[in-house]
Amino acid sequence: MRYTLLIILAFILMSCDVATEYVDEEIMSRPAKVQISNSDLNKNIGDTVTLNGMYFDTLGILDSIALITWNPINPEQSSLVSDNQIIFNQSGLAQIEGSYNGVSDTISFTISDANNPFKLEISEISMEESMLKTSDSLLLTYEITKNSSPFEDFEIEDISWTSTDSNVISIENGLITAKSTGSAQIYFEYESAFSNSIEVKVTPEAIMGEFEKRPNSGYSLSGSASIIPNADGYELSFGSDFSSSNGPALVVYLSESEQVTGSSILLGNLISTKGEQTYNIPSNIDIEKYDWVIVHCDPFNVTFGYANMK
Repeated sequence: MRYTLLIILAFILMSCDVATEYVDEEIMSRPAKVQISNSDLNKNIGDTVTLNGMYFDTLGILDSIALITWNPINPEQSSLVSDNQIIFNQSGLAQIEGSYNGVSDTISFTISDANNPFKLEISEISMEESMLKTSDSLLLTYEITKNSSPFEDFEIEDISWTSTDSNVISIENGLITAKSTGSAQIYFEYESAFSNSIEVKVTPEAIMGEFEKRPNSGYSLSGSASIIPNADGYELSFGSDFSSSNGPALVVYLSESEQVTGSSILLGNLISTKGEQTYNIPSNIDIEKYDWVIVHCDPFNVTFGYANMK
């Protein structure tokens, strides 16, 4: 029995040599995040809303006792009436920030005056339409009603369109133009009435890279990788040409360098040592910070190789 155990141990050690580039830091799987979950975002002046937020730690675990701190970004437009309840004081776009333990999220409410005879609405757009590439354009459709009846007796120049970040999205007469990576809320105003807001994101083109093995190692790693925008943010895909040596507990990381460190993001176990495969990237990841994809042997802290994502 003892000889059998020694043979098994020797096989494991040969499968994944002890690393020479060990970085002595605790590996975090993902950044902590605050997530606001309110869904009804169209309100009237005088309405109160109970704000709902959740905090997830660096392991992605919900902290059920975390107390979110709420902060109206424009205190004149909305104000707190209790720790997690807010009242709306003026029409327009009310933005509320929820924060805990140094991380935050923001939610936007469109506030109307119930006594205003005009009601404005931007037609809903699909998830695909709401994700643009730089220089893409999208023409929004909208409706104005007066006393619940369609109203068309208006001049286009009397409608005022707003983008909450004109460096990301510009808008003129309902035509959106994507200018740089990011997101913005879009809404319009007419006769002191405000429309609902929609969120539009500008995503970069696919980021490409090629795997190479770690220098002076006996492992093989090759093939293509790409980071691709999707409806939830981004996903990492390996091409059909992907190939890796076998090893125990191989995992995939996003990293700021070619080494696995405390800031690296664990995407999951390597699905297969050959061929196409896809990994979801957490939606709160700033993808521009992570230039490397790493295939790593966790038990022995050995990097098989990496792709520099350019």
